[in-house]
Amino acid sequence: KYFENGEMFSAVPNTQAGKAAILSIVETDKLKALVNISEMYFPHIIMGMSVYFTSDVYPEESFEGRISRIYPTIDPTTRSFAVEVIIPNPGDRLRPGMFTRAKINLEKVQAFVVPSIAVLKLQGANDRYVFIEKDGIAHRIKVELGERYDDQVEIISDEIHQGEKLVIAGQSRLIDGMEVSVNE
Repeated sequence: KYFENGEMFSAVPNTQAGKAAILSIVETDKLKALVNISEMYFPHIIMGMSVYFTSDVYPEESFEGRISRIYPTIDPTTRSFAVEVIIPNPGDRLRPGMFTRAKINLEKVQAFVVPSIAVLKLQGANDRYVFIEKDGIAHRIKVELGERYDDQVEIISDEIHQGEKLVIAGQSRLIDGMEVSVNE
């Protein structure tokens, strides 16, 4: 409630209205979260999509909400747009102002992902390669890089198949056709 009849209250303004609230009523059985998302994901976000929230207060628990509004504009300074998510909050476990992390599952793709330390770069060129072991021999395979996922990277090559042994340690000293012993 903002000032009325005599308007003598003079606390520091802390609301969007520019006046300090004398009283705030907060509904906590469902919460609203504003989540900023990179503009590159704009085509993938749809109304009603699930968003999963985790909090340090409840580290083993995930709270599911649904996108209820997609803001139409993209912020030119952050290159992101906002979505509004409604989170059911039975038992009032979450509180307004609590810090949470949001996770949205977008699309799933089949990718051949390896530890990024396994991929080497040819000096003087931009060629990337990995070593695989077949019958005790190291074979150098040229690869192209795809997406990066934390400490892993997608590699693209028609020469590598599922189940082959990828060298991830000591590969910088290998030469194509060199004998190797595998320590698993």
